[in-house]
Formats: sequence, C-alpha cells, structure tokens
Amino acid sequence: MFAAVQFPLAEVGDLEQGLGSRHRAAVGLSQETDAVVIVISEQTGDISIAERGTLTRKVTPDRLRDLLIELLGRRENRTFRKAAA
Repeated sequence: MFAAVQFPLAEVGDLEQGLGSRHRAAVGLSQETDAVVIVISEQTGDISIAERGTLTRKVTPDRLRDLLIELLGRRENRTFRKAAA
C-alpha cells in the first residue's frame, strides 16, 4: 500500500554493533508503539523479536510461539479488562 516508508530507527548506541536498519527499525517501532515486531535476518535467517524497546535475538520457532502467546495474551487481557470496566 505504501512505498519508501521510513520507520523510526533506534539509536545506534542502543543496539549491538553489526545490526542493520531492519533491526534498528524493529526496536524503534517497539519503542514508539505497543507493537511486537518480529525480524528475520536476511543473512543468517535468525529470528529476533522487539518489544518495548528490547530486542531478543536468536529466538527458536518454539520460543517465538511462546513469547507471542505471552505478549499478545497479556495485551488481550488488558484490553478486555478496560472494555469490561
């Protein structure tokens, strides 16, 4: 739908050396929004997940599933509680 969109990038000092703009954008998005961002390394195929400005690297598929259930389930419960109140 959109082309040439620039996502907010985390500052270089916030991340390990050698991580590129894809990982910096994932962390930047997670700092500025409530998004959980999944990143797949183009070079290594490693899975990373960014949430609340924190990047967790080398996540296995099983761990990714567990993290998503934990993180998204937690949000679903918050939204439900607010709507029910």
